Amino acid sequence: MVDCAKGWQAGDQDARAEVGWATSEVTSTLRQHLERLKSRVFPLLEQNISPEDEHKISEGLNTIAFENSTKGDVDKYIKLIESLEDELSEWRR
Repeated sequence: MVDCAKGWQAGDQDARAEVGWATSEVTSTLRQHLERLKSRVFPLLEQNISPEDEHKISEGLNTIAFENSTKGDVDKYIKLIESLEDELSEWRR
């Protein structure tokens, strides 16, 4: 999609149609994903996670996302994954 958009910016009119097609594909995939979350994943979570557990998980994710900041993109994501693993392993106990 990015390459097509660059081509369109450079004046390639055929790339314009390709950008539209690629955008349509991406939005269609996102809609399908969101529908699956809504119809399959969320109902299962509601059956298996209590409101208290949901609150605990949300607090843990907020801690990971907003309080555990490190310098450097790679270090930040490594720390994020490690923190998430720690939070989830504590929750499962």
